[in-house]
Amino acid sequence: MREQRQTSDCRKDHGTAASLTGPRPATLRTLLVTVILLGSLVGCDGDGGSVGDRVRFGNGEGPLQVSGGGGNSIIAPKRVPWTATFGSSDLCRRSGGPITLEKVRYEYSVRARSTRTVVFLATTPRGGLSFGSAIGAPEGQIGPRRNQIPGRILGAPDGTEVEQRCDDEPSADGTLQLLTVLDVGRKGAEVPRYYVDYSADGRKYTVEVPWQMVACGSRTPRGMCPRM
Repeated sequence: MREQRQTSDCRKDHGTAASLTGPRPATLRTLLVTVILLGSLVGCDGDGGSVGDRVRFGNGEGPLQVSGGGGNSIIAPKRVPWTATFGSSDLCRRSGGPITLEKVRYEYSVRARSTRTVVFLATTPRGGLSFGSAIGAPEGQIGPRRNQIPGRILGAPDGTEVEQRCDDEPSADGTLQLLTVLDVGRKGAEVPRYYVDYSADGRKYTVEVPWQMVACGSRTPRGMCPRM
């Protein structure tokens, strides 16, 4: 299994343009001034950094904790297109008051035909049961029947409140989980990581979750999928 990470060098040398000497055309002077101004507005988007008014953390830091890490793949069925659902992403708060989810954003190595995120409340007598991963949409696999996963889908994540503390015992009311639903074609889909935007105690945050999700196809990594 391999995880592909994209890195960027946030170091900027604002003195480079100013050190150029000699006359230059007006168009070039305008371009240099524009580059300097844009450079001063772009911030590093790393763990513990900030982008605008939003603070960004790696998973395991900040108020929100999302379980998951590493990677998982689902072998494609014979019938294409198809749907892959990835779960095992429990939500809890590490500190502070209740957390309000805003948006889940995905990074793609191979883009899906469409992607949606749903919040799943997993309920069992013991407090919760993870969805895991499966072929097909989650709606037909969650419910009260014996061959279904007990719980209910709450809908899109925006506006969902996370009250469960990470150091508490699982709640009898259930466990909140994020489910990622990928609709894919013959080439498959790969998500190396995703980002959860949320707010807590009057501040805005983003947590990066390095959870690799692969719906196998002709363009997905051979290490995660058999030869397609």
